[in-house]
Amino acid sequence: IAQNSKSWIMRAVPFIVYFLLLLFIGLSRIFILAHFPHQVIGGILAGISLGWLLQSWIPLERGFRFYLMTSLSLGLSATAIYWTLIILGIDLNWSMKLAAKWCENPKWIRMDTYPFASLCRDIATVLGLGLTFHSLSYTQLKLEKLSWLQRGWCAVLSLVTLYFLSSIAQPQGVALWYGLNFVKYASFPWIVISLLPKAVQILASPGTPSHPE
Repeated sequence: IAQNSKSWIMRAVPFIVYFLLLLFIGLSRIFILAHFPHQVIGGILAGISLGWLLQSWIPLERGFRFYLMTSLSLGLSATAIYWTLIILGIDLNWSMKLAAKWCENPKWIRMDTYPFASLCRDIATVLGLGLTFHSLSYTQLKLEKLSWLQRGWCAVLSLVTLYFLSSIAQPQGVALWYGLNFVKYASFPWIVISLLPKAVQILASPGTPSHPE
């Protein structure tokens, strides 16, 4: 609607909403999750740049191998960079040490602020997308379009489900935390793209009427 509008105000609405969304997310990261400002600003700029540069590289109709290799490449490259920096004597946890030193309450330092926490989410999400897009349930869903009402219910159920899963207490062990978060974020695409739409479709479908003999 905004793209086809002749009013510059309407065309500016998506950008204003996007800017406000990034602003609120950044402020919540700084004041609630106790992230450093340079991390938030760097993450926002990196995300905008990647989104703009890769918008023509959207992986539509790619095979499962593409998602698997992308996930493996991210994991192997991160491991290589990590050990390279360790060998060079660069401490990747310097920000965590500063947070532990200056934070009033150490319990406020969350595990998801570790350097590779976001990368773990990305690796799991990419793999989850590949598994979801090549599942039988998703193939069946593509053959039947959901109505706007059904899509609305899917959006609401997705928000509630993901909020519930994200609010589950996290383990304290680093290895266990990474493992459980990998499983959680790998399952998110399947829940949102396949499971919930299929459930809404089944519940919204009228029962098969009985035919009189």
